[in-house]
Amino acid sequence: MNFPADTECLSGICDFQGSGRLVNQCEQCLNFELTMSADFNDLIKKGTLTQSVKHFGTLTFIIDQAGSTAGSVAPDADVDWPVNLYIELDIPSFIQISGLETMTLSSEGTGTQRFCVYTLGAPAFSLMPASKNGKPYSGGGLWSDFRLSNEAENDLKYLMKINDGSRSRNFYWGSHPDYRYGRYTNWQPSTALGCRNGENMELTISVIGGIDAAPAGVYIDTMTITVYPG
Repeated sequence: MNFPADTECLSGICDFQGSGRLVNQCEQCLNFELTMSADFNDLIKKGTLTQSVKHFGTLTFIIDQAGSTAGSVAPDADVDWPVNLYIELDIPSFIQISGLETMTLSSEGTGTQRFCVYTLGAPAFSLMPASKNGKPYSGGGLWSDFRLSNEAENDLKYLMKINDGSRSRNFYWGSHPDYRYGRYTNWQPSTALGCRNGENMELTISVIGGIDAAPAGVYIDTMTITVYPG
């Protein structure tokens, strides 16, 4: 809490003298310090924090003033003095992705796993995939495809299918900065922290083309899926 300079305090109309004080001071100039904190993760786990909106509250301090020790009795000696502290806390929408693990594809070049996307305060979410070994669209632009690569720099293109239980979409391109586009938006999240009622998303990887004709080697890629509330 930052306090104004004494000159600012004494220049206004201040009526809080305090017990035994001969010079009035304003409430905002009193030398008190208050620290407030909250563990959002703990509040969410306990079910206390359920909405991502602005929260308001008023904290009232009652200052119990002692009797005056000055030569003359101060007018507010032995008087309880209320000081109100108005608190506003703006909780943004939260989103959490979990459960994604390393995948080993089958000999046919496919693999499936389930994962979780949880939100607090957002009825839907957007996502953007990005392949570390992906190459930009041949016609230019910022989109990149998805590729597995081996040490000899041989590539295998693949597609990624995502299913949220209500719809399914195939992705061939990702890593565009404008994720709010077409099939990348309006996915349905879980509203249960950690998907306690079951993981809500399913991801399937499928290699495109003739995998049998690919040169021998270990083909790998790192796929990053970034999620955004809304």
